[in-house]
Order: sequence, then C-alpha cells, then structure tokens
Amino acid sequence: MARERIDMWLEKSSEVWTAQLRPSGWGRYGNAVFLGGWLCGWAVGEVVALGVLVRSLWARVLPGLQVGLPDIEPASSPLSVWGLLFMGVWLTGWTVGGIFALRRLRALLVSEARLSFNRAGVTREWRLGPWWSRFHLERGALVDVDLGGPRGALFATLTTGKTVDLLRGGTAEQRRELLDALRERLSLAWDESSQVRHTPPGWDGEPLPAGGWVLRSPHEARQRQGRVWSVAALGLAACAVLLTWRLLLNGGLRAGVLFAAVIAVLAALAAVMARRGFQGPESWEVRRGALVHARHGLFRTRRTEYASPELNVERTLDEDGDIRFDLWVRAKRMHWQLASSFNTPRGLLHLGNWLAHRLGSPLILSPPDLGNTEPVPRRDG
Repeated sequence: MARERIDMWLEKSSEVWTAQLRPSGWGRYGNAVFLGGWLCGWAVGEVVALGVLVRSLWARVLPGLQVGLPDIEPASSPLSVWGLLFMGVWLTGWTVGGIFALRRLRALLVSEARLSFNRAGVTREWRLGPWWSRFHLERGALVDVDLGGPRGALFATLTTGKTVDLLRGGTAEQRRELLDALRERLSLAWDESSQVRHTPPGWDGEPLPAGGWVLRSPHEARQRQGRVWSVAALGLAACAVLLTWRLLLNGGLRAGVLFAAVIAVLAALAAVMARRGFQGPESWEVRRGALVHARHGLFRTRRTEYASPELNVERTLDEDGDIRFDLWVRAKRMHWQLASSFNTPRGLLHLGNWLAHRLGSPLILSPPDLGNTEPVPRRDG
C-alpha cells in the first residue's frame, strides 16, 4: 500500500489523509498543575465525606454492630435526616466532578486525536487510556469546516446548523494546515448560494406556520440545560417532601416548616428554569423586512422588533490586539450584537447571508474586505 508521509503528524495513504496529534502548548502544564492540586484536595474530601456518611448510615441501620467504631448516637431530628440526604447528594456530585477532572488532567497530558478524511467524509478518533470515541461524518452532511474560539479549535458545520468539534490538539499552524487540506479534499463550496440554503452554524432553524423562520440555540444545548434544571427541581422537590413527611411524623418545629417551604419554593423556581432551558434563552423570528428578538426570562418574555433592519459584520481589535469579528443588527436607534467570532468571519458571514436572504436586506461589511482575511461571499441586496 503506497504511503506518503507529508509530515511527522500528517500522512496520505490510498487517497485517505490521516492526521495524528497530541495536546500542545506550555499552558497545558499550568492547567495540569492546578488540576493536580485540586484533585489532591478532592481525594481528601472524598475520603472524609464518605467515612462520615458510611458511619452515620451504619449507626442508623445497624446500631448494635459498630465493631471497632466509636459509639455514634443516632440522630432523630428531621434536620439530621436532611443532613444525611444532603451529604449523599453532595458526595455524588463531588465524585462525578472528580472523575471528570481526572479525565481532563489525563487529556491535557496523554490524549491522542486522529483525524482521517477523503472525498467521502471525515472520521475522528480520540483516545485517552482505556477510553476512546469514534464518529464519522458523511460529505453530504458537511457545509463547512473552520477554526473557532480564541484558541482556534477545528470544527465542522453540518447542514442542520449543528457544529461538531473535530480537533483541539496540535499547534495553531498544524490546525491551519489541516483546515486547508480538509477544504480542498472535501471540496467544500463556500459561497452565498450554499450559505442561504443551510442553517447557520450554532443555530436551529424552524419554519413558522404563518411564514418566516425562527432561529434558536442548538437543540442539544437546550436539552442539556433543561435536563440539568429538571434534575435539580426533582431533587429539591424530593427533599421538601421527605422533610415535610418527617416533620408530620415527629411534630417538627416552626423553623423546620419554614425550611421545608423554602426548599419547595426553590424546587418550583428550578422547574421554571427547566422549562426555560428547554425553550432556550433567546430566539429570533425572521420575516420579510422585520427581525424580532425574543428574550425568555424567568417569568416573562421580552420581544423587540427591528423593522427594516441593517445587518453589519465589523472587524475590530480587542484590548489584547487580537482580531475580532462581530455581527450587528441595527434599526431606528436600536442595535444588538447577534454573534461574535475570533480568527475568522466565516460563521458570521454564513449567518449574515442567511438572514439577509430572508429579510430582503443587504449585508454590510466593515471594512468591505474585512481586512483581507479570505475571499468574502456577500449579499448586496
């Protein structure tokens, strides 16, 4: 099998290009030292909390079999039951957090990412000790690949608007070289006609019954936030029910009743946040000649309409001298920053052209060539 090694990390074999990269940069060692110190404290807290919890449960369940352990008077107040329940929930979260931190520490030091691609699609493999993951993206599901964020991670934009991380390791130069190779091998067209057909990266687009479109944050992000708040609401509600039940059995104090009421109120607020989480923090309704921004708060939704809006992509420098691109919507002394990006304006131009096509308004670039970052497809009206 013919095999051509382009570089120590990139090789071509039978029309398949493969990049194999590990984490790079001295900054990761600083993060690793911080995580290592935190994990030492985590281990101490884990042992102490687990010991207290086990001994307390032992004293309640088997009070006569505490061989070799000092006597523990089983607590009978409702707050002691609540304390044990709280410690169990806290210890669960503490353990899960430590496991994720440990995986992150190993990822900073010894993880390996492999990216294989040809004209049919791209495959990513990630390994970290005994853990590994693999996924494949067909060429027909891809709209673009780009670098995003201050550190320039390589990601892919799908036809649904979803973005998928492809690579975070390696140096900035390696990721840039890999980006150019991916665009060339996958023949990714980057023009206005392609952008207006596909949902912009990082958004979910849905048609409205009365005409027009609505843009929301990605479905996965909304589901994740909603599930987190749902679990919090269920946990708080369970605590409130158990505490109330204990108070009814033993005749609790007024302070205990008040405490149970506070927990119930927190559970209700968490349930409202769960509903808002599934809905998303904001949405944009796109109609011909008008853009409506809906911000979903805790108890109400605020709607702002931009009639005959102007869309503008601006190139600026931040306080550190890094290049920054912003997409603004402006109309009659009102303005709002729709999105921002570092390193490249491709994602903003995709969103801007998609909106401009449906609004029937021009997309204005400032400066007109955006600093010659790369060829710019634009909609003039």
